Amino acid sequence: MKKIFQDNILLFFIIFIGTLLRVWHINWGLPDLYEEAMPLSISWRFWNIGATGYQFDPNFFTYPAFTFYLQFLIQNIHYLIGNIFGVYPGIASFLQAFEQDSSSVIIIARLTTVLFDVATIIIAYKLISSIIDKRTSLLAASLLALNPLHVKQAHFINVDTPLTFFVILSLYFIIKLMREQSLRNYIGAGISIGLAASTKYNGAILLVVLLIAQMLRSDSIRNSIKILTQPRLLISVITSIVVFILWNPYIILRMNKFLSDFGEVQRHMEVGHLGVDQTISTFDYYLLEALPAYLSWILLIVCCVTIYFFFKKKEANGIVLAIFPILYLIIIGRWEMRADRYIFPAIPILILIGSIGVMRLWDIFQKYLSNQPSIIYQSKIFKTSAVIIGLFILLIQPVVSNYKYLQPLGLPDTRAIAKKWINDNLPLGSVIATGPYGVEFPGENRYVMFRIPYLSYETELAAPFYDARWYEDLDLLITSDYDYGRFQMEPKRYIDFLGYYDTLRTCWKSTLTLQPDKDKTGPTLWLYTYPDSLTRSKFDPSMFERFHDNPESTRISNFLKDLNTILYKKGKLEKCEQILNEILIVEVENVTVRNQLAQVLFDRGEYEQTLGHLGLSIQHKPEQPHAYVLAGRSLLKLNKVPEAEGVFHKTIMMDNQLETPYLELIQLYTVQKEKLKLFDILKRYLAILPPKSQKASEIKKQIEELDPRRKN
Repeated sequence: MKKIFQDNILLFFIIFIGTLLRVWHINWGLPDLYEEAMPLSISWRFWNIGATGYQFDPNFFTYPAFTFYLQFLIQNIHYLIGNIFGVYPGIASFLQAFEQDSSSVIIIARLTTVLFDVATIIIAYKLISSIIDKRTSLLAASLLALNPLHVKQAHFINVDTPLTFFVILSLYFIIKLMREQSLRNYIGAGISIGLAASTKYNGAILLVVLLIAQMLRSDSIRNSIKILTQPRLLISVITSIVVFILWNPYIILRMNKFLSDFGEVQRHMEVGHLGVDQTISTFDYYLLEALPAYLSWILLIVCCVTIYFFFKKKEANGIVLAIFPILYLIIIGRWEMRADRYIFPAIPILILIGSIGVMRLWDIFQKYLSNQPSIIYQSKIFKTSAVIIGLFILLIQPVVSNYKYLQPLGLPDTRAIAKKWINDNLPLGSVIATGPYGVEFPGENRYVMFRIPYLSYETELAAPFYDARWYEDLDLLITSDYDYGRFQMEPKRYIDFLGYYDTLRTCWKSTLTLQPDKDKTGPTLWLYTYPDSLTRSKFDPSMFERFHDNPESTRISNFLKDLNTILYKKGKLEKCEQILNEILIVEVENVTVRNQLAQVLFDRGEYEQTLGHLGLSIQHKPEQPHAYVLAGRSLLKLNKVPEAEGVFHKTIMMDNQLETPYLELIQLYTVQKEKLKLFDILKRYLAILPPKSQKASEIKKQIEELDPRRKN
C-alpha cells in the first residue's frame, strides 16, 4: 500500500485538488434549488407520495432513466441510514423532512455527480497510462481536474457528468480490445456503452466507435467485415442493448409516450431555443467559442494537430480516441439547439488527445535543445523553467475560469434575497405572477404563484401572454434578465415581448430591483406592482383576439382558467365573465367552465343569464346537484318561488346527502311561515346529520317546537 501511494502521490494530489474544486460551495443556493436537477425531481416521484407503494414509471422520456433510478437508490440508502440512527422513524418522516428542507438530499445528489467526475479523472489517467506513459497521463489528469466545465457541471444534479464518465469508461475498454480481444473486455465495453446510452441517448454513438475500432484491427475491407461478424463483438453489442433495456423498461412498455417525448426532443434540437446567437452557426459556436473557452486556444490547436497526425500516421489508438469527439461534434453541430454542456462528453477526450500532443511537442523541444551547442540549453534550471512556463500557459486559463465561477457561487442569490423581501413585505395569500426565472416557494402555501407561460423554442407562440394588462389585478409581478436578456438579443423578432417589459417600466410601480454585484449573485430581478388608480374593470377585447388561431390551445385554456380562479377570489367579476366566455367559444361542452360562468353571472345579479347557462350545462350533464341549487337560488331572486321550491326538492331526490337544498328550503319555508312544510324538511334534514352533532341538537329543538301534535 505504501509503495502504491509513493508511486501515485502526484495522482492522489491531483485527485485531491480536483475533488476540492468540485465540492467547494457544493451547498450553493440551498435551501432553494436553482438548477434543473431533472434526475432528482423525476426520482422523487418514485416515492409515490400520497399513495401506497413505489411508482417506477418515470413518465418522462426526454432523458433515459439510469440517473433517475440511481438517485432513487441513493435516496433509499439515505433513508435507511437515517432510519438506523433514528433520524427518520419512518418513510413518512423522511419525505416530510425533504418537504421542509431538501438540502441534505440535494447535497448527496450533487456529491453523486462529483463522484462520477472524479472517477472520470481516474479512468482517463488509466486509459492514457495504458497506451502512452505515466507523465502524459498525469498531465491529462491535471488538465481534467482543473477543467472549468468539469468543475462547473460537478456542482449540478445532471445527466451529462455520468454520461461523460461512461464515455471514458467505454473508450477504456474499446482501446483495451485493440490489443486484447478477451470476452471480459467485450462485455465490459458492452456494459459501459449500454450505461452511457441509458444515461443520455447520444451515448449510443459509442457503438459506432466500437465497430470502427474493431475494423481498424484489420488490414483490408474484407477482413474488417469479417471481424464485424465475430461472436464476441455481437455479444458486446447485445450486452449494450440489454443493459439499456434493463434500465429503461418503460420505453418498451410505453412506446407511444417515448416516441412523443423523443420526437419533442428532436424538434427542440432542430428548432433551437430562445437566446441563441443567430449570427453564428452552431458548429462555429462550439469550435470558436465553447471549446476555446473550456480548453484554451493553445490546447485546442495542439489537439487538432495531434488528431491530424493520428490519421496521417495511422495510429490506431489515437484514431479510436479521436473518433468519438469528431462524430459527436458533427452531430451536435447540426442542431440549432446549443449549450456548453452539450460538448461536455467530448472535453475529456480532447484533453487526453491534447495532452498526448503537448508531450510529443515537449519531446521534440527537448531533442532540439540537445542539438544546441550552448550549455545553457542543457542545464536543469533551463529545462525546469521551460516546464514551469509550459504548465503556466496550459493551466492559467482554467485556474482563472474556476476562480471566476467559484468565487460568486457562495454569495447570497438575488432570488433568495427577493424571497425574504416578499416574506417580510407581502401579506399571506397574495398572488405573485412570475416568469420562468423568478422566485419560487416550493412546498409552501404562503402565496399563490401564477406562472406566466414561457416557451424556450417557438417562443413567438407565447407572445399573447406577454401583455401586462393580464396581471394588473395581481399583487406582485416578478421579471428577470434571464428571459429579458434573451429577448433583447433579437429585438425585431421579439418586439412584442420587449414591449411588455417597457410597459412594466413606464406604467407600473417598481417596488424592488436586485442586481448581482460583489455581495450577491444570481439574475437581475425587477419586482413590480400595478397602481390601484389605474385598475380597469374589463379586459380590452383585443387581448383575447390575439389567442385566436394560436396552436397553444391547451396552454391558453389553462392560463385563462388559472387567471379566472384568481380574479374571482379578488371579486373581478366582469373580467371573469370575459375569460369564461372566451374559453366556452372553444370548449362549448365544458360543464365546469359553464357552471363557473353561471356563478359569476349570479354574483353579478344576471339571474336570467345564469339560468340560461345552467340549462345548457344540465343538458350536457343532467346529474348536477350543485347546478340545480344555483338554479333554485336564481329562481328565488327572480321571485319564482314555486319553481325554485320544485328545483330544490329535485336536488334532494338527486342527492339526499347534500345539505344546501335543505337549508334553502328551510330558509324559504321559514320566511313563508309554512310550518308543516318546514316541519317535514327539518325532519328530512335531521336524518342526514350526525346524530350527536350540535347541529342535530338544534334541528331537533326546532322540530319539537313545530310538531303539530305538541300541545300549547
